[in-house]
Amino acid sequence: MNRTSGTTRREFLRRASAAAIGAAGIPFFVPASVLGRPGSVAPSDRIVIGCIGLGSMGTANMLSFLEKPEAQIVAVCDLDKGRAQAAGQEFGARTYTDYAKMIADEEKQMDFSLSERPS
Repeated sequence: MNRTSGTTRREFLRRASAAAIGAAGIPFFVPASVLGRPGSVAPSDRIVIGCIGLGSMGTANMLSFLEKPEAQIVAVCDLDKGRAQAAGQEFGARTYTDYAKMIADEEKQMDFSLSERPS
């Protein structure tokens, strides 16, 4: 009999068994936040927010949302570039000075945008 493969049936079964055992251990390395374990929020339960207008009322509303563990600010926008950058740095969010660009860039990620403007 002419062998074309260097792998025997026994070697194949040994490797397949090792791979199956290794794959079974993968769920133990998934972060708790992905599974929504106590003390963390699953990604499907997060409320992803973009904030437009970071004056006194906009910041107050943003902070009230952040009291909820499900809330996550991903983008902030203000005409005042310094204010936008400060808020972005504080909350780990991307910064914008043009609300239309923020919405265009972030619309697939955000659940909604909070918009505050002077009255």
